Amino acid sequence: MVNFPVLTSSTLNLSLHVKSVSIFQLLDRLFCLFFPLMGSKKSQGQRGAGPKKPPQEVPDSDHIVFTNKHTDSSKDGSAKNGNPETPRPDARKVIGGASWTGKLPVNLLSELCQKQKWNKPEYSMRHLPEGAGGGHVSSVTLAAINPKTKETTKLPPFQLPVSHRDLASQETPLEARHFAATYALFRVSSMKNIHMTLPPKYRDLWKGEFAQLKEEDVKAGRAWMYDADPFAAALETKKIRNAVELRKVKAAEQKTAPSLGMILPGQHAGRGSSKAWERAPLVDMGNKIRSDVEDAVKSHGTWNPYQVVLPESRRLTIVTELSGLGFRRSHVEEAAQQCKDREETLEWLLIHVPEDDLPAWSFPVNYTSGISLASGDLAKEAKVKRLTQAGYSSDDSASALRHSEGDERVSSCKVASF
Repeated sequence: MVNFPVLTSSTLNLSLHVKSVSIFQLLDRLFCLFFPLMGSKKSQGQRGAGPKKPPQEVPDSDHIVFTNKHTDSSKDGSAKNGNPETPRPDARKVIGGASWTGKLPVNLLSELCQKQKWNKPEYSMRHLPEGAGGGHVSSVTLAAINPKTKETTKLPPFQLPVSHRDLASQETPLEARHFAATYALFRVSSMKNIHMTLPPKYRDLWKGEFAQLKEEDVKAGRAWMYDADPFAAALETKKIRNAVELRKVKAAEQKTAPSLGMILPGQHAGRGSSKAWERAPLVDMGNKIRSDVEDAVKSHGTWNPYQVVLPESRRLTIVTELSGLGFRRSHVEEAAQQCKDREETLEWLLIHVPEDDLPAWSFPVNYTSGISLASGDLAKEAKVKRLTQAGYSSDDSASALRHSEGDERVSSCKVASF
């Protein structure tokens, strides 16, 4: 309940007695008499009153803002935490500089692979430990599919040698990828002027450290590393390695000869070994005399007089060992069926096998296998050539012609019986 003040005549007269008071001020005073509380608040808002109190500050958390704009909360996370959002670096500015407008190494390598119909280049990345200097190192692996065989050929990663590994270490993965792409481009296009389209940093690497490294590799016999077609170079390198491995296998097989208890011609005897080949007499004979001696040995020689039959396991062992010496396996199997032991089998082979099929170690130094017809008899040479084309050896053909007095028909029947 509100108690209103009583308006008396004295109060009214006091107010009206002042002539200078305007009608508005009078009404205001009358209103304050009837409503003292509201009057006090009203009087505070009048002009000419004391300075206004500053409005009470409202914390930001108490504000509620209504809007239709959708924002990504994940993008505002750094702003809420008080940290400004870091803009994503521009690869073109980082790699080529602020004014670079050309292509980047990664793009150039991708275009080259598309042009050559190779697979998309694969990048591998690894972070070096702090003890090794830190940084990031990347490498590129190229692959291609053979259109005929549909076989995929994958090359080893292009990596700098150990002496230049510190050159490949970059501060960021982005720089490491572009460095690896530049080195891969140099490996397959060093003979071209692609460096003119590279950013300045990688252009200097192309003409500087990379060119020096190529010069060292070429001097060391590794020019194949910079072939324009790395897949053809890899195939040729594989063939060379296979040939080297084959030579190693043959050399290892030849080393098994001393296990037979003999030293072959051309081999050096070890300590305490027999020097039978060095003490053996050397007899030089003409072609005719030698042929007559061989015919006599073949015709009148006796092999396995007691008809000893080798056990199957022993026979297979002899065949394997003598085949490893360079004889044909079919010849060794035939000799093992007619001889009693390994030594006799070897002798039979050296006498009966044609010179064209004998291993190289069985000939003297600077000896040419086969009978050489130096008589100048062209007709006889033609007959021997025709008989050899039928599959007979040249020495057997010449021997058959000699015994048949040059009759080619009789010689063909005779040589077939050898």
